[in-house]
Amino acid sequence: MPAYIQHISTRVPENYYDQQYVREFMKRQFPGDRLTSMILHRIYTQSGIEKRHSVLREFHGEPDGDGAGAAPAAVEGNTGTVPGNAQSSGASGQHPATPTGQTTARGDRNFDTTTVAGGVSAPPDEQLVGDDEPLFRIQPDGTMRVPTTGERNALYTREARKLFIATARGIFEERPDLQPASVTHVITVSCTGFYAPGPDLDIVNALGLSPATQRLHIGFMGCYAALPALRMADSITGNDPSAVVLIVAAELCTLHLKFESDTDSLLSTTVFADGCAAALVTGSDTPPLQGALQVDQLHALVTPNGAEDMAWTIGDHGFDMVLSSYIPDIIEGNLDSVLAPVWKGYGLTPEDISIWAVHPGGRAIVDKVQDALGLNETQVASSRKILRDYGNMSSATVLFVLRDVMDRLRESDAGEQRVLAMAFGPGLTVETGLMTYLP
Repeated sequence: MPAYIQHISTRVPENYYDQQYVREFMKRQFPGDRLTSMILHRIYTQSGIEKRHSVLREFHGEPDGDGAGAAPAAVEGNTGTVPGNAQSSGASGQHPATPTGQTTARGDRNFDTTTVAGGVSAPPDEQLVGDDEPLFRIQPDGTMRVPTTGERNALYTREARKLFIATARGIFEERPDLQPASVTHVITVSCTGFYAPGPDLDIVNALGLSPATQRLHIGFMGCYAALPALRMADSITGNDPSAVVLIVAAELCTLHLKFESDTDSLLSTTVFADGCAAALVTGSDTPPLQGALQVDQLHALVTPNGAEDMAWTIGDHGFDMVLSSYIPDIIEGNLDSVLAPVWKGYGLTPEDISIWAVHPGGRAIVDKVQDALGLNETQVASSRKILRDYGNMSSATVLFVLRDVMDRLRESDAGEQRVLAMAFGPGLTVETGLMTYLP
């Protein structure tokens, strides 16, 4: 009895930064350090990213030297478009729903943002950790103030809650044929902050779901965690074909920004961003909507090497990331064992997969998978587009990619297609999801 991903909705914070701007901003944080400046210039330029969204607003302003700061983007969330009215967003215009809000000219600190992510309103005094006292700020001695983990998590609690609720609502706003009252289970996912009562209960209350709705939170698993959430939804609907499971993954990665010159910190500042995605999964009692994804097989594998190359721990001044430059090579070297269960279970070969929804943890990961499997650009186009327009939003990213895949196939009037999702995280863990697009 298959499960169906009926719809995916996405949201990002209204504020964004051009990658070129962040590159020049970061270089200025290491005055006189020519080597670090050269490393930053290279990894930012080769990242495959054009812009990233963040709940942090404090880094806008004219940089010294090259690179232009992007003003906060008021991104209008209608189906299929992502216009930015402060400057071009760099998007090609086929990705859904992001939040609405007010904008200011570049460098203006008088933000008017009483309408926040996804249209969830809050009083001005409950906005971001103040325009008057931002999380990161230059101190009188000229150094950057380093916020504590508690301060970062307080901002996470405030802003993640808005994204969780807005994105969950987006499912039903974008597809009126789906009803919140049908939801029997809520699964939330995040590795960038904690609070309790948690986002699972926030969603139940905000959507007016039954207080008996079953809830689960998947925390601190990392970039691959949306696929274990999907596996849990598949198990739930397999046991009860009438079940309807709402999955919401929200990550505020930029809260854990560090101005340090070690390789892990530099790589992290290059790729990570903020975003949220929701997926509505139903059992076989609910017929699939046009353009749904049928979940055929989900599989997890821990590679024999790589445990020390990707890790995520809690420090005194934010969460600490270990992010080795060897990760793409480790993934490439284990692709055969990762994919063997897929080919064995369904008698498939790589040639049978039309679209590869590869988690774009970085440009090199997509490159390695594409080259190793001999894929063409069309087969990984959604992964590259999401990386370019949003960066790596940890667990939410693969759902962004799948939403883009669904949109592309629907717009091209494609017939039934095989789709393979793939995500990576600490362990080194590789999760795969074989799916079928249903026209």
